[in-house]
Amino acid sequence: MLFAFSFLLFTSSASPAIDAVRALAREGRNPEAVTAASAALDGPSCTNPAARIALLNSFGALCAQDGRYMDAARALSSARDLLETNGWLATGRAFATLNNLSVVLKQLGRLAEAEHACTTALAIAKCTQPATTASTSVVRCRANYGEILRAHGRYADAQQIFLSLLGDKKICDTGYLDAVNGLAETLRAQGRFNDARALFEDALAAAGSNGVYAARTRDHARGGLVWSTAFRRAVDAARTVDDVAAARIVADLSCNYAFLCREMGEYDRAEELLGRTIEIRESTLGNDHPDTVAARNDLAIVLQDKGDFARAETLLDETYALTTNRFGPSSIRAATARRNRAILHRAQGEYGAAERAYLDALDTLERLCGTNHPDVAGIQNDCAVLYRMLREYPAAEAAYRRALAARTATLGPDHPLTMQTINNLARLYVAEGSNAVASAILSDIIDRHCFVNPVDEATVLHNIGEAYLAAAKYADATQAFHRALALRTEYLGSNHPAVGTTLMRLAASELAAGKADSAARERLLLLTNPVRRDRPLLLSKAEPRPLSLADRAGRGWQVSDARHHCAIAHAILSASLGPAHHRSIEALSLLARIRAHERDFAVARKTAEQVFLLSEATATTAGGESFASPLRNDQGGLCGAYLSWLEPGTHDAARAFNAIEQARARRFLDASARASAAARAAHPDSDRRRIEQIRWQRTAIEEQLAAHPAADGADADAFIISLQRQAAELRALEQAVESDLSARHPRYGALRSPRVCMLEEAQQLLDNGEAVLELWCGTDRLYGCLIDNERATFASHAVSSGDVARLVAAFRATLDPRAGLGDCDTFKRASLALYRAAVEPFMASFDWKEHSILYIVPDGPLNTVPFEALVSSGRGDEFEDLEYLLLEVPIAYLPSVSCLRFIRTGEAGYSERVTNGLSAVLFGDPAYTVAQAVPAGGAAMRGLKPNPRTAALFPRCGHADAGDALPPLMLEPLPGTRREVEAIASIVNGAGHCECYTGASALERTVKRLSANGDLERCRLVHFATHGLAAGSIAGIVEPGLVLSLYGDDSEDGLLTMSEVLGLRLRADLVTLSACGSGLAARNGNENGIADLSRAFLVAGARRVAVALWDVDDDATIRLMREFYGRFTKPPDAGQAAWALNEAKRALLNGSEFSHPYCWSTFIIHGEWR
Repeated sequence: MLFAFSFLLFTSSASPAIDAVRALAREGRNPEAVTAASAALDGPSCTNPAARIALLNSFGALCAQDGRYMDAARALSSARDLLETNGWLATGRAFATLNNLSVVLKQLGRLAEAEHACTTALAIAKCTQPATTASTSVVRCRANYGEILRAHGRYADAQQIFLSLLGDKKICDTGYLDAVNGLAETLRAQGRFNDARALFEDALAAAGSNGVYAARTRDHARGGLVWSTAFRRAVDAARTVDDVAAARIVADLSCNYAFLCREMGEYDRAEELLGRTIEIRESTLGNDHPDTVAARNDLAIVLQDKGDFARAETLLDETYALTTNRFGPSSIRAATARRNRAILHRAQGEYGAAERAYLDALDTLERLCGTNHPDVAGIQNDCAVLYRMLREYPAAEAAYRRALAARTATLGPDHPLTMQTINNLARLYVAEGSNAVASAILSDIIDRHCFVNPVDEATVLHNIGEAYLAAAKYADATQAFHRALALRTEYLGSNHPAVGTTLMRLAASELAAGKADSAARERLLLLTNPVRRDRPLLLSKAEPRPLSLADRAGRGWQVSDARHHCAIAHAILSASLGPAHHRSIEALSLLARIRAHERDFAVARKTAEQVFLLSEATATTAGGESFASPLRNDQGGLCGAYLSWLEPGTHDAARAFNAIEQARARRFLDASARASAAARAAHPDSDRRRIEQIRWQRTAIEEQLAAHPAADGADADAFIISLQRQAAELRALEQAVESDLSARHPRYGALRSPRVCMLEEAQQLLDNGEAVLELWCGTDRLYGCLIDNERATFASHAVSSGDVARLVAAFRATLDPRAGLGDCDTFKRASLALYRAAVEPFMASFDWKEHSILYIVPDGPLNTVPFEALVSSGRGDEFEDLEYLLLEVPIAYLPSVSCLRFIRTGEAGYSERVTNGLSAVLFGDPAYTVAQAVPAGGAAMRGLKPNPRTAALFPRCGHADAGDALPPLMLEPLPGTRREVEAIASIVNGAGHCECYTGASALERTVKRLSANGDLERCRLVHFATHGLAAGSIAGIVEPGLVLSLYGDDSEDGLLTMSEVLGLRLRADLVTLSACGSGLAARNGNENGIADLSRAFLVAGARRVAVALWDVDDDATIRLMREFYGRFTKPPDAGQAAWALNEAKRALLNGSEFSHPYCWSTFIIHGEWR
């Protein structure tokens, strides 16, 4: 929006150079005028102080008009210094310079300095020109002072300035209407929309189009103020003004009035007024004048609010091109244009593009204006909103605090923008679950009446409703949402997205209350209407209307109220934001739940299926799965609800299977496509390495972000924001590289968008004798789909996710040697209880004898269970006598059925497997201590350290001098894994080449080197016997990984993360993760860690992965590995991984030494079984 600041271009001191500059400026040739002024300043003739001051003032004013505020500030400050040096600072010579400097300082956010400069200029005018205080220059300075006060949030003082201008009888030019414009803007900023509207309407009626003023006099009483005399004088005076000046006034009035209409939700009127502004400015200033471009930019913002994203996008692209052509891509105006583009991206759900645009604008403004500029704080606030939407809470909190600090320092603690940031921060606390803190902040804002705008008040009330809803105080939440709804409807209009959002959350509160106990519902009935401005939505008579609290007081609460409000919310959001926008999808998802609560399951199912379908488009729009995590989490929650609306048996089996795969498989498919598309599209190795390097760098930054959660302190906030910016830059670079690859290799783009595997295709994948049990943990029930190549059934069991977790924990406790291994009876009870909850309800139609393999797709805590160790009956008194599933059929595991398609159809990019020879590479006993790295000790040990990145991740793995006791380690050495690797090597060496890396040679660098030079691709067997870490197990670990040697690797940190695994080039028939804790779930509740890490190896090209679910006994592992590799590498089980592992487990079970399931059930097979 354009605020009319007035620059005083020329002083009375004249020279030929100033005359030339003046002539160019009057012709509208500002760039040439700036060049001429700059040349004159650098020339030898500009030695006279008065002439130089005049040139500096003109140069500064011209630069400011072009948005070059830093250049302007330097020039005007130099002029002020010259005035002071010559003793002229208190004379009339200083007036124009100080006035212009105040305008520039205001634009740079230095409000206190701007106010001082402006008041000094006014004081000079009063002392030196007492008889000409109504002159054009002084009036402009007084108006500028009013603008500065308004920017500072001192609305009463600003209002007095503009009223004093209107009451000055000596003013007889366009200053009157400029003052009316300024006063109307001040009233608008205070939320006095109707008063501001009246002023704008009267001013526009007084100022006719094309500079012909229509005489109109009447009394205007607004807020107890009367200014009919001022308007009569303004009309009389305006008749003498030339057309250009009149056009400027009309354009400025129309532009500012348009933004008032926008804030009131009158978008058509706002569009009309801005169209008029653009027409006037194009005819008087030209198409590419900054003011014309600014008006087009304002129109784009209004179109965005209307939901006309296509036209808004076109206009913003045009204005950005014009702005960068004139001012350059690193100018303030270009940064503002980028920020507006980011706002549009965010409104469209394009979060990746929004983040890039925000950070580009932020970089420019911070460099040009400093970190405390109000616009910099505004972008920080915008970024925080984006990060909150993406549920990146530490980054959001740090950005909010930076914005709050800047706004408090620049604008003061009670400024509306400062209050806006505090309000947003409270909303973040609600999202993080800190409801008590958020409620206290929001209540304080309400009690203090710290806002002047009713729209801001509505936002605070909405956030209070969110806090109450999160705290299950449904009656209070409903009351707050109703109050917010009434205010937003009155001041924004019935079709504004904010109205739709409040309606949606009101519906959520009503639905929650309907599910709550009777006391909560009764309290709802006692509510009376507390709203001061509770009027109905301005919808047409044919449209449904929300119900006020008064409407329902006589009849009580009904679930149809929630449906009614949610349906209207969805209609508003879909119309304004689009049906695939995340808010529209959120409303549609809520509507499905409400329909289900009303027992209308057919409509609920259909609505949920719409959500599943639209979510794919929404995730793509957001910028890919990196920006779609909140959406996928919400989709998973809806999936559980959707399954509860289906009928058990065969009728709804396809629906159930498809919903589970859609909710589960997308993350795997995106990762797999990202990792393999380059190989499948036959990219050169240089392209692959480029992508891998970017991903590794991004992973390292994200690990650092996880290691530094938001904490108090400006330094901590700055560090988090810096990391977030680096991560965003790498994400942007990765997308740019992928776009480049897609342009050069069309097949790459197609391969980056794989399909989810639906039931019909899944059944075609399965051969005779193969079956799949896909499980899903809902809130209150466990769901399962059992399919083979002919049949599919769906069933559910009444066991909550909490009960499943407790049953799993009890079962795993019997397998934990640290707590003492459970005896046979204890194990049998825990195992049988878990079998009856998680397997038996879904296997009624399953004939064990007809099937040669059972694939299990577990969910949640069930990812940590070796199902073959579950018992199907209570018979047997010794471990070797129990009726394990192991004895019924071999079992393998999948992260999703789409993963099986990925393997079997060659989508991994390596359909041609390694079949010649038996090459193997084995890693074991990595160096976690100095003594392991340099076993000889002595002088060579002294000074040996891990690299800085390793030391940051593993701070207790430090330096130890020779002769010193080793420091306590976070990771214990694994000497038994050396024997394990040697035992496997003795088996496979006879059939092919085998390479072993142990101790300080078991390096992450070695793994990546083998991948880069193609050696890893030629290995049929890859074995890791190392520690494994889960995401979050130590600070800085944001994804699961394998810990290789921590010493001797200057280029790597020793942690082979999931993202780095995705970049490996594999064609292995088998990858084994014989890692202590490679299951990555036992102690951190990260039950998906197993699936994540094994999935990464499958994506990288492995056909199957054998993974350990818990810490492994050395002797038992060596025995199991001997049995397993011996069978897997030799007939009759050669290549049949599940059968080979099943037989190896039986061998240990039947012996007395390792018959406890702890010894033989730790390893499971992920991926292809045969």
